[in-house]
Amino acid sequence: MLDHLSTTTALTIALMSATGALADSTVTPVGVMGLFHSDSPTAITLDRTALAALGCSVRRSGIIGAAQGDIGLEQPNQFALLACDTSVLSDRSSRAHLAALAPSSDTLAVLEGDLIDFPVQAAKGPISDRQYVFKISYYNNQDVNARDAELARIDAKAETLEDTYVTESFVGVDYALGMPTPDEVVILYYDDAETGDRFRNANSDFLSEIGVFNATHLISTIYYVGQAGPKTDG
Repeated sequence: MLDHLSTTTALTIALMSATGALADSTVTPVGVMGLFHSDSPTAITLDRTALAALGCSVRRSGIIGAAQGDIGLEQPNQFALLACDTSVLSDRSSRAHLAALAPSSDTLAVLEGDLIDFPVQAAKGPISDRQYVFKISYYNNQDVNARDAELARIDAKAETLEDTYVTESFVGVDYALGMPTPDEVVILYYDDAETGDRFRNANSDFLSEIGVFNATHLISTIYYVGQAGPKTDG
């Protein structure tokens, strides 16, 4: 499915921090996004005992098949998004359990912060068909008011477009392991890869607007494209 992904700057559809939707969101205690690498990139296996010790459940996990951008991190090919009862990275004893979390993979980076879920009213098909996009970004904060206004405008426009992406959740990052602490992780998806292709092919002008936003308001960013699979733990 990931072979269908366009290699153009269309990956910048993952811009959205979903600022315009925050009023309708639901916050769970802590979100933890892990980025992993495996020599045999299949659905990641997460250790059940480590998850229990961390006080976390698996929200999404799967493979990463494409990326655009550079944040100085080795290319991951697996991911896991966890919902946790308390902070993992701010506590030394909790951090110790991360070593056993993905026993068949190398842990490249772990990001943690408030996990904000957005209501999804028009989801179609199984999760395994979705084309997920994860955006990790660092803002320059040079004009926060202009940034927020532009985000709201882009968000409103995106909602009017056919085959548009769905913003599923957002992590406002407070702690990081393995990389400098970014500002946010945005998790969004298309119903499937073909839907994503149609959207990108039909909306080059809109994607250019997002590119201008990135150039104006971001220091650096990266977009990972992947598929979520069954919640595999062992």
